[in-house]
Amino acid sequence: MGILPKIAEKVSNDATEPHTGHRLTWIARRQNQLSHYRLKANMWLHATLQRLSMRGSKDAEGARFYFLGWVAVIGFPLYGWIWKYVYPQPYESPGLRVVGVLAAAPLLLARRHHEARWFTIYFPIAMTFMAPFFFVFMYLMNDGSAVWAQSLLIALVVLFHFDGKLIWISFVCGTTLAYLAFVLRTGQVGWPDTAIMVNVPIVLFAIVLVSFTKISRRIVQEEKLAGMATVLALVAHEMRTPLISVIASAKGLQRYVPPLIKVYRQFQDQVDADSVVPPSRLETTLSAIERIKHEVVYMNAILDLLLVNTTPKRDDIDTIGRIDIAQLVRDTLAAYPFERDEQKLLVSCSLEPSFTIEADGNLCRMVLVNLLKNALRAIARARKGSILIQTEIGVFGPCLIVRDTGSGIPSKYLPNIFNRFWSYPPTEGTGIGLAFCRETLARWDAEISCRSREGEYTEFILQFKTVAP
Repeated sequence: MGILPKIAEKVSNDATEPHTGHRLTWIARRQNQLSHYRLKANMWLHATLQRLSMRGSKDAEGARFYFLGWVAVIGFPLYGWIWKYVYPQPYESPGLRVVGVLAAAPLLLARRHHEARWFTIYFPIAMTFMAPFFFVFMYLMNDGSAVWAQSLLIALVVLFHFDGKLIWISFVCGTTLAYLAFVLRTGQVGWPDTAIMVNVPIVLFAIVLVSFTKISRRIVQEEKLAGMATVLALVAHEMRTPLISVIASAKGLQRYVPPLIKVYRQFQDQVDADSVVPPSRLETTLSAIERIKHEVVYMNAILDLLLVNTTPKRDDIDTIGRIDIAQLVRDTLAAYPFERDEQKLLVSCSLEPSFTIEADGNLCRMVLVNLLKNALRAIARARKGSILIQTEIGVFGPCLIVRDTGSGIPSKYLPNIFNRFWSYPPTEGTGIGLAFCRETLARWDAEISCRSREGEYTEFILQFKTVAP
């Protein structure tokens, strides 16, 4: 007899015994508890999978550096032992392998620091040694053996999977230095032997193939953004039509309702008792019309922001002009669709000294709207704080600072905030706003950086280049 029939028989027997009501209540209570625990387990599993998914997609760059660091830290000593004792090769260098481990060790910090300034300087130097220099030198010293030909090919494929012009510089410099080290070590000057050069065409073909793959990947990403822009443009078009109707109706109400209320108040004593409108309701009606207008303006601003953030950037359509930064801030604040009047009181400005920048006014205004929107969200999450927008003339030129004393950002997330499709908190926002800010400012040779302390403040610094009078 199976376990389930036994349980069913016991429950049936218990139901016929005395105190059946108490037993059934106890069973129902246990079933409810099991359902509750099952629901909590499902929620935990869903949240865990969602968190792992976001880590994989939004921190892919840091994870790639991190994984490469472990491969190098383990691979350098492991394969040194293999090529020396298991499958001995003509030449081996434990000293270079130790240097390789030391060069790779900082990559283990890449999850948090891969966008730090020191990392952007360190990484090309480390890769120059670990990939082209080490493997080309060992390939030459082993007379182009099959083992080192394949190892060199794999190293260069890994190298060219990373983006940037510095990778090409790293390849050229590392290969040149490796050849010079080979000459100094062996004294052999001149064109390498045929056994060494025979693999060069294969290596060059692999480099071209990997480069083509990266271009294709970039094209796919641009097509995704173009598709997103097309969808958003269609949605914006479909939404603007009813919004225009709503704003027109709201303006009509704002024009005719006040006179009607005035007439109603004059003849209120002639109205039936059941039809009397409380005075508070009359005031609410007027404010409701204003709120309708505000919500429409706000929706239009959000649509504009989404369209600007997802439309492919083209330098040839920028309208570059000289802009007074203080006037730009004032105009942006005057047009910003604050949800409540209390929000306006949270924002203060210190715009002296002002300065002039060369930029596209509309795009610059969108950058400021992005930062202001994020600051208001941080204050709403923390339920405290204020916003200060100020100008400074620093050592490196003029800058605009947007600071809020809201929820702040944990330090471990700071390196990721300018990544496209990354947002904090993960459930809030699309993750394209700050990426748009950085990309837009870079077109004007300007930079944006962030400083934050969780629970205290977040500060965005927009560093502009000095404009000649």
